[in-house]
Amino acid sequence: MGIAGSKVYYYDSPNVVQTVGGTIHWASGRFANIGNETDRGQYDQHAERDFVFATSMLVRMAVFDAVGTLDEFFVFGIEEFDFCTRAKHAGYDVVYVPESKIWHKAGRSARKLADRPETLALIRKNRGFLGLKYELVFFSKHLGFPRCVVPMLLRGSFVLSQALQNLILIKIGRNSFTRESPLGGVGILQRLELRQIMERMRTKRRWSR
Repeated sequence: MGIAGSKVYYYDSPNVVQTVGGTIHWASGRFANIGNETDRGQYDQHAERDFVFATSMLVRMAVFDAVGTLDEFFVFGIEEFDFCTRAKHAGYDVVYVPESKIWHKAGRSARKLADRPETLALIRKNRGFLGLKYELVFFSKHLGFPRCVVPMLLRGSFVLSQALQNLILIKIGRNSFTRESPLGGVGILQRLELRQIMERMRTKRRWSR
């Protein structure tokens, strides 16, 4: 085993599992987090994963020796997805370990960005629209051309549809169309980005009148 990840709960909803790792669907360009549901013991078994979250991750020194550290390009993004993928390509397993449990104060850093517009603007520039630049670079980096083309196109379509859904949720003041669950840092960052874009559009309309 090269990398081990914990069962991560939401601090503000202590019986709700935020993540137990996840799967990368290479053909469709999707990252699938496993979790975001009430803990009923359904994730009490060890399991191999494509990635676990750096929120709580134990890494063998040999993995760092083999693949290096986190890629600094993916700031506030999918750096652990990239790191776990590199480790798996180097022959190391990524494993979810349910005995290790933490309660994550999810989104605290992202919420602070609302009062730091310059920092938010810099992160937006690095990530691209809703983090799309990071994700396109990720698939290009690990699949190469031309294998990356279809996943990148599908990922772009998904991000745009997600943006539309978030715009509707912002309008109606909801977190979700189905159940209310805490938003993680990336979800909060996406909402902040969209609100910033909406505010700029309103300002332009006022000036054009």
